[in-house]
Amino acid sequence: AALPPPPDAVRQLIESRRSVFPKDYTGGAVPDELVQRLLSASRWAPTHGKTEPWRFVVYAGEARHQLIDATLAHYRARDAGFWKEAWGGEFAGFEAFEQHVEKQRREKWLGCSNLV
Repeated sequence: AALPPPPDAVRQLIESRRSVFPKDYTGGAVPDELVQRLLSASRWAPTHGKTEPWRFVVYAGEARHQLIDATLAHYRARDAGFWKEAWGGEFAGFEAFEQHVEKQRREKWLGCSNLV
């Protein structure tokens, strides 16, 4: 069995971690190999035990638009009762939701090379 990393190495990793926000996205492509390695490592994250095994679908390039468009198509068919309950009534109807999604598409999601 492999030995655990030294405590100083763990501390250094913890202290050097950072959050990445949409304003930090460069829009540059992340190599597929790196995406696969990160997703593989993510399987080691703690869970509540009812979500394993994890499976991921990675959308890149034009597929990002297709995913967002499919999401909009799914919600377009929802009735008024749905919108009163969904997200605590945050959106009055599909039109408000669509505006929100399109803003997120422009300002955040398309700044990512991949959507997972």
